[in-house]
Amino acid sequence: MASLLVNPNDIRSLLAGTISGDTVDTQVNLLAGYVSDLARTYCGQQFLQGTYQEQYRGNGGVALVINQQPITAVTYLSVNNCSIAACPQDANGAYLVNSCGYGFSGSELFLYGGQTFCRSDRPNVFVNYTAGYATVDNLPRDLYVALVSEAVWIYSELKRLGKLTDRFTEAGTEQYKIVDISPKCRQTLDHYTTWSLNT
Repeated sequence: MASLLVNPNDIRSLLAGTISGDTVDTQVNLLAGYVSDLARTYCGQQFLQGTYQEQYRGNGGVALVINQQPITAVTYLSVNNCSIAACPQDANGAYLVNSCGYGFSGSELFLYGGQTFCRSDRPNVFVNYTAGYATVDNLPRDLYVALVSEAVWIYSELKRLGKLTDRFTEAGTEQYKIVDISPKCRQTLDHYTTWSLNT
């Protein structure tokens, strides 16, 4: 099971007075899990730190957007089967742009010294990297608030919003499925989607 992107206690505190009973913890954890999965699926991002091995088709430019962000480390990069070393940095961490090599920032890889991600109609760029936020506390604030608010909104809208089932199992767990996203949450998530990063 993927890690939660929200702290269930933050959902619980916002629902104080409107949620009660023996299944409070179960319901809150379901909501936290649901909005975490929603964000990952909708955005195509894992958000929390992980390592990735990916391949891309070169675009002919000096910058290439990759799937996960923010990039925190690159351990291997090759273009057309030629390994590329990291670009040297000064004491302040700035890349020495007149040198050859790669750099990265956010969701982008950069090549310096006249190198490019040679255009290709098949994968010719291979990269191993680490990306994502170290903990939930490091997530962008607008994203975190949007997900907590979405969990509260879902709970309040269960009676109206495409709920497919409404029952309790013998274990007391409510079974439901939401088939929509609030406009406010969608607006925030759109800023973190893989497709928006690549446009």
